[in-house]
Amino acid sequence: MGSGTGMICEEFKGGIGTASRLAKTAAGTFTVGVLVQANYGHRDDLRIAGIPIGQEITDLTPRLKKQPSDSGSKDESGRGGRASRAP
Repeated sequence: MGSGTGMICEEFKGGIGTASRLAKTAAGTFTVGVLVQANYGHRDDLRIAGIPIGQEITDLTPRLKKQPSDSGSKDESGRGGRASRAP
C-alpha cells in the first residue's frame, strides 16, 4: 500500500498528487512543480475564498459501511486485510 491509501481531506478522498507547469518570464523559462499530500480537516472547516461551503454541502457527507473481510488473512504488519504482492 502506498502512503496515499485511505487518506481523507475534509471528508473527501485525499491522497498524494503532483503537478508541474512551464513558467515563461523575462528572466527565462522555468519549471514549477508541486507535491501535495492531503490528509486533514473536517467538512465543516472547508472554506473556498473565505466562504464556509463545507457547512452547505451536507448531502455529500460520507456514509461509512462495514467492508467484508477479503480473506481474513493478515498482512506483514499483523493486521487483517489483503496481503501485499511482491514487486
